[in-house]
Amino acid sequence: MRDKDRHKLIFSDACAIIEAYEMNLLNPLLNNYSIITVEKIIDECNKKIPIIKSGSSIRVVKVSELERVRIKLKLDGDLDDGELDLLAYIIEVKEDFLLCTADFAAMRAAVKFDYTDNLISLEELAKGMGINKTFRSQYTAALLDRKKTEYRLGYLK
Repeated sequence: MRDKDRHKLIFSDACAIIEAYEMNLLNPLLNNYSIITVEKIIDECNKKIPIIKSGSSIRVVKVSELERVRIKLKLDGDLDDGELDLLAYIIEVKEDFLLCTADFAAMRAAVKFDYTDNLISLEELAKGMGINKTFRSQYTAALLDRKKTEYRLGYLK
């Protein structure tokens, strides 16, 4: 990851937050980046890992029904509620950000909205902190790069 990316906002979905927690990376991530997500993703996380409250170091944002409707009208409908809310919020963001997800539908939607260059793997975030670990394939830069190429070329729906 480029040094200038270190201070960008990092939007994250549940799978990335849970994997970061399970790999003992969540606290280092929170100490190095501004992690933001939506309420529905926090609800998903809370089913799998110790309770994350709104007042934690993860900034939790709310999504309005109007924002949900706007994004639903532009998508095919294959996102779960958490990723849908996350993308609904992101399309309103005016500052630089990165999106960390291992969810293929969320990756595909990000590419559709021209956020391809905003996608980042959990592996890349860890390397940006000087942490080298072995990640499951869906959290690697190699898989993310392959998916971005496939979605740009329209090979996968």
